Amino acid sequence: KKIGTKTFDRMIRENMAIKEAQAAQTSIYDYDKRSNGAMDYQAFVAEVVAMLKSEDPTFGKKEENANG
Repeated sequence: KKIGTKTFDRMIRENMAIKEAQAAQTSIYDYDKRSNGAMDYQAFVAEVVAMLKSEDPTFGKKEENANG
């Protein structure tokens, strides 16, 4: 029986820049946006957003203000 567990195609590689960013208490994007770790996280986020949009076409769309 399928339990509904989702897996992703993208993997986030172990990477020194990620460890260094954590030690510096900063985001990987602020530390080194061109590192493999930053690119892996960006690709993972894109995959998650695409999955969410496919499940809910209204995901990520701004709500229209009823007052104008």
